[in-house]
Amino acid sequence: MHYQLMQTSLLLSTTACIFYIFALFQAIKLIVIERLKFMPSFSAFTFPFVISAIATGKAYKFFGLDILNYLFYIQAIIALVLVIFVSYNYLKFLIGK
Repeated sequence: MHYQLMQTSLLLSTTACIFYIFALFQAIKLIVIERLKFMPSFSAFTFPFVISAIATGKAYKFFGLDILNYLFYIQAIIALVLVIFVSYNYLKFLIGK
């Protein structure tokens, strides 16, 4: 039973990492490469990054793998930068109206 739980958790964690990488590439594509003008809908990008960092932190506590701890810090920094970027531009957007 415990082995099946570990397999399922590992599969879900791997799937989450794949979606995280996809979201990261989409954010980079829209913000950096295409240089889209800021829209309030950019705030939707913050959710997958923040929730992935939280999930990786929980997975580290569950599995105890050091690599997950490093991955958590990387994801937390990316999420923090994105949240600050969106918050700053959202304030500029609201003040500019």
